Amino acid sequence: FDYRCSEGLLLPIINESTWNPGVRAFIYLMGLLYCFLGVAIIADIFMCSIEKITSKTRKIMLSTSDETEPEVIEVKVWNDTVANLTLMALGSSAPEILLSIIEIVGYGFKAGD
Repeated sequence: FDYRCSEGLLLPIINESTWNPGVRAFIYLMGLLYCFLGVAIIADIFMCSIEKITSKTRKIMLSTSDETEPEVIEVKVWNDTVANLTLMALGSSAPEILLSIIEIVGYGFKAGD
């Protein structure tokens, strides 16, 4: 095959640079939409797991001054603010982390140029 451009990490997969630009644009658009769908599914799973973790409660027994049964109350283990900050930190750093992983794996576990 005679490539018109240098071979990248992911693209070109095959010598699609000689194809009709309309066909290539359609294929790349479908690939991009597929990636967005994957990100949406992963984000949904991540949100469900954060909600499950932050909704965890534990029972605490409060003793009373008289000899009656102690009062049992349920309190949250996680603070909602901590959960939101964790989500924000992971969400904003995820693209950089994934790009670093792709670079390291794609170039034989050697970072940089």
